[in-house]
Amino acid sequence: MPAKARAIGTRMRERLASLMQRYEMIGDVRGRGQLIGVELVRDRQRKEPACEEGRAIGRYCFERGLIFSLRRNGSVLRFVPPATTSADQIDRAMDILGAAFETVSARA
Repeated sequence: MPAKARAIGTRMRERLASLMQRYEMIGDVRGRGQLIGVELVRDRQRKEPACEEGRAIGRYCFERGLIFSLRRNGSVLRFVPPATTSADQIDRAMDILGAAFETVSARA
């Protein structure tokens, strides 16, 4: 099980690192194994939380079948995928998340 958790987490962090390079709203990606948190900020220098944007991302993803929890009033996305999650499912989830960032960033 620990190896599977590491594999899931590694794949998710790789995809999230790519999104972080593209979207300034992603201030930090942290976690261990398959438990991952994505901190959303309005400005990476000041670290002002992007709560409203996080809630919009959460709604967008939920409407498309991607479920995760929102923490800190929406400024932290918390992912805890099951140990049975496949690489294809992780990729699909990260595609949905990327589309959410694209949509919400365009509004800002």
